[in-house]
Amino acid sequence: MLHAYCEHLQLQKSNISSTEWKALKQLKQDESLTIIQAGKGNATVIINTEEYKQKIKMLLKPQTYVTRQRDPTSSVLRETNRLVKVSSLPHDAKKQVTVTKALPPGLYGLPKIHKRDVPLRPIVSAIGTPTYLLAKHLTILLQPYIGGKPSYIRD
Repeated sequence: MLHAYCEHLQLQKSNISSTEWKALKQLKQDESLTIIQAGKGNATVIINTEEYKQKIKMLLKPQTYVTRQRDPTSSVLRETNRLVKVSSLPHDAKKQVTVTKALPPGLYGLPKIHKRDVPLRPIVSAIGTPTYLLAKHLTILLQPYIGGKPSYIRD
């Protein structure tokens, strides 16, 4: 069935020329440049890597965040797995959401190209974190109850 579905998919034609692809590939090899998507507007931004790192550091000002003495990822992993184990989730679901290795959340920034000095919008990626698979599972379970309600706000 999946094969039949895939046969009906059409690849979208690229909106940039082969010359532009070659130029992008060459730019990606330059470690002094960072190429990222803009926060809005479906645009690609090329920024000096050092400038990008400085802007990320500005997002991490001490008055905004607290520096932890120890990475809590392993303790969050243990506690999450313990809660999953004692939960009423079906055995198959428990196996799907139990994590053996995890990463701390990652921070990156998307440029706000519509603002002066192009500040970064902080994005925290939870992919690979102790609670990521559990959150994905809960999203699927809760999906039928979201939307279509007067209090629902779509981003």
